[in-house]
Amino acid sequence: MVDTVKLLEKINNQQLRIAQLEQESIVHLKALQDSKVRQTAFEKGVMMLPQLFYWVSPLGLIQACSYSFAAFFKVTNPQTLVGKNIFDVFADKDVDSACIDLIARNHVAALNQDKPSVFEESIRLAGAEVKNWLSYRQAVKNELNQPTGIVAVIFDITQRKNQDIERQEHRVQEAFDYVGSLDFLAKSKHDIKTPLMNLIGLAQIIQSQDPANEMMRDVLYSARQLERIVEEILDFTTKKCFDEPNQSDEFSVVQFIEEIKGTIRLMIEEKQIEFTTKLADDICRYIRTNRVRLQRIITNLLVNAIKHSRTEYLELEISLSKNFQGKGLMVRVKDHGVGIPKHHLSDVLYGKRIEKGRMTEESGQGLGLGIIYEYTRDLGGNVEVHSQVGVGTEFVIHVPYQPVVDVLEV
Repeated sequence: MVDTVKLLEKINNQQLRIAQLEQESIVHLKALQDSKVRQTAFEKGVMMLPQLFYWVSPLGLIQACSYSFAAFFKVTNPQTLVGKNIFDVFADKDVDSACIDLIARNHVAALNQDKPSVFEESIRLAGAEVKNWLSYRQAVKNELNQPTGIVAVIFDITQRKNQDIERQEHRVQEAFDYVGSLDFLAKSKHDIKTPLMNLIGLAQIIQSQDPANEMMRDVLYSARQLERIVEEILDFTTKKCFDEPNQSDEFSVVQFIEEIKGTIRLMIEEKQIEFTTKLADDICRYIRTNRVRLQRIITNLLVNAIKHSRTEYLELEISLSKNFQGKGLMVRVKDHGVGIPKHHLSDVLYGKRIEKGRMTEESGQGLGLGIIYEYTRDLGGNVEVHSQVGVGTEFVIHVPYQPVVDVLEV
């Protein structure tokens, strides 16, 4: 009786184990089916990628590829490429052997990397056609960190490359045209410089005979200023002028202002403009900065105001700037003319448009304002402009300088 009970119990346990194994088999089978579904979905998704995609073994045997990749080789069904060596497939496409060697080197390089590798490749086809690719390659590794293959996604950037080349060719042509214009300027400026030197020589002779003649002194100063401008343009053609912003001069601020006043004296008198200047007491009377650039900044501001603002009053003030840790000039030029509309201020400042609101019967377009911005930037400074239509315009320039003599020593 006891033996019968044990036998029945053993049979029951075996049946339970069989049922458990059947259940585990069903789970494993379902997992396998799900895996195949996922793999099929993955392969279908990969095959539909618009980019060129391929998955190869470490030796280069194609495991899967996209329709677009197959189409590149004029193949309709991607499955026909599976199992073939990718380098042989490239060779059949008549890809240049040097290009195939490059792809092979990139293939090996990607195998040895843990992160995706990016390569830019030029593929030369039969008939001298060139395709430019940007390829992303990632090594596929097993649980032992051993490479089992490479997946690659390739973007065709041929059109973008061609556009870049066209833009570069256009820039090169512009550069050649520009150099040609500079050569023309250099020859033209030589023709200008000869009579200019004659004018300076004549003015020097007249001034030596009459040193008190202020008008001749102003003529001589203006002629020398024009000579410096001509020299700068000549230097620009030989690339020397790029060093000029670093040039530093030591000079008297008082004398500097007097020279500027002499430059515009005739214009002020002709226009019957009341012109006032003010030099702050806390400014060093001797400073070091690029004198030529600073002189052109201030002179251009004054000349533009005289020519284009219809002003009756003009003010020039030089004081200590709050910028540059107390070692900076603030130059303020204020007119009481027609003003500039607010929406035109930035255009005027950068010299991008004709200041229609500031135009008078005088010829010119106020283009010196653009030069002001460039010169101030070269000196490490900045420009501010404030204006109100019917009231006037105020330009404020902040530029750094080096004090030479303390104000108490003057």
